[in-house]
Amino acid sequence: MNSLCSFLVPELPIDLKTTVEVSRMRSHKGNIPSLPQTKYCPVCPAKFTRTTHLNRHIRSHTNERQHRCNMCHAEFTRSDLLTRHKRTCGDFTNANRSRRKSCQAFNLFFRVFCAQVPLVHTPTWTMEDKPLILVRAMQACGALFVRTSQATAFIDEILSTRNTLVAEFAKLPTDAREQNHLLLTLVLLQTTALFHQQSDQRISSDVYHGMLVMIVRCTGVLPRVNAWVPPDMDDVSSLDTLWREWANYEMIKRVLFLSYLHDCCHCMYFAITPSFQPSELDICLPCDDASVLQTSSPYGVGNQRIMGFPMQTALAVLNDTRFSKVTLVFTPFAHFILIHTILRNIYASHAFSSSIDVSLLGTDTRSVTTESSIAVGENPDESFAIQYALHNWFRTWSGSLESTVVERTKELSLIRNALSFYWLAQISLLAIQNKSADSGGQLSDVRTEGRFRLMKKWLDHIRAFLRSGHGTSPHLWEELSKLRTQMSIQDRHSGDENTNWLLSFFFGSGI
Repeated sequence: MNSLCSFLVPELPIDLKTTVEVSRMRSHKGNIPSLPQTKYCPVCPAKFTRTTHLNRHIRSHTNERQHRCNMCHAEFTRSDLLTRHKRTCGDFTNANRSRRKSCQAFNLFFRVFCAQVPLVHTPTWTMEDKPLILVRAMQACGALFVRTSQATAFIDEILSTRNTLVAEFAKLPTDAREQNHLLLTLVLLQTTALFHQQSDQRISSDVYHGMLVMIVRCTGVLPRVNAWVPPDMDDVSSLDTLWREWANYEMIKRVLFLSYLHDCCHCMYFAITPSFQPSELDICLPCDDASVLQTSSPYGVGNQRIMGFPMQTALAVLNDTRFSKVTLVFTPFAHFILIHTILRNIYASHAFSSSIDVSLLGTDTRSVTTESSIAVGENPDESFAIQYALHNWFRTWSGSLESTVVERTKELSLIRNALSFYWLAQISLLAIQNKSADSGGQLSDVRTEGRFRLMKKWLDHIRAFLRSGHGTSPHLWEELSKLRTQMSIQDRHSGDENTNWLLSFFFGSGI
């Protein structure tokens, strides 16, 4: 072996001093212990002079981690490793952050996931006193963007803890802070499960979603959020406390709306009866983080800038069939919620209509009856009512800042990509009205999840077209009509070529 090494790596000449003596660095043979090494490791041949050194070495075999970070709950075998970790833990903007996978998952959660779905207010968010199950849920959302088998296994392991959450809520916690943390945890886990690559996880998300809706109603969090009164932001002495109070209010409001979006998605993609009614969400839509710091904002002034636009008022504006010259400006998150409400009403209202082919929608045996905010079931010309709602939505979107952003960039985050769901609503309405077998096929086979795959293909095609920069109409409409008539049943029932699943909905994730 030595001869082979000497052949592969020829011996270099020894570094000699001017006096032809060997350099001390070259001749150094290592530190020779001054004490005898009488402490032997029972596992390996290692030996030490001190018992403390031996005990530290044994922990490398047992993987005993006695030192825990109080922020991210990472565990270490040595206190010096914990001290080094704490220097960067919690600093989500630090480029030289810890190389531990737990911290990398945290960084992805705040840097990528929150950019797609801004639930928490990063500048005021701290990890102190957060429950471990919430920490793990945040890490699972960050692990979505790692795309490795280890990350997938970690996500599946975290999803199995939802039973623990239900048990915690069964204890009827009365502390509002504890309720908020548990709701945030459950909604984060539901987000990863709803579009999971495994069908059983997607099916289980329906069961847990029903529990989530029941928990929201039992805890009374909706009336509590609706009763929140904005503080006086002119009080400079307590501005930091007021700022954190607003951030907590905005966070739990967005958590509730994300659970409502889950409800819309269950109805749209899986033909499941909606659990929420739009009238239940008598709260304000999400506001814009940057505008809160500004005295004048395109999204309103005063309390409206801090609280957001009331959702019920926004729905009334969309349902108004009278011509109005007043154009309201909603935030990107608000536009995203409103277009999903219209989509939800389209599929819920037509699920068991006598004039609609049930196989077109791929609905299961559960009836879908709803208190539609557009009242399309009672309107003799329901398609006209829906089209007017879509027209009003597009008019408000065209007058917002989002429309200019779409023209300047081809990569948008999820909540800023509401325009693609507008076109999804248009093609869905056309498919339902035409009642064509070509537009729906035999989608009643729930095992193949035909509707989910078909709508994903529609969304992928819409986003690709919008990304190409050819405009929105009439070219996109022509392309969608071709796609609707040309897609074969075999293509829809075949495996999805896009393996990113949830990430495919995160349009332009930038990773």
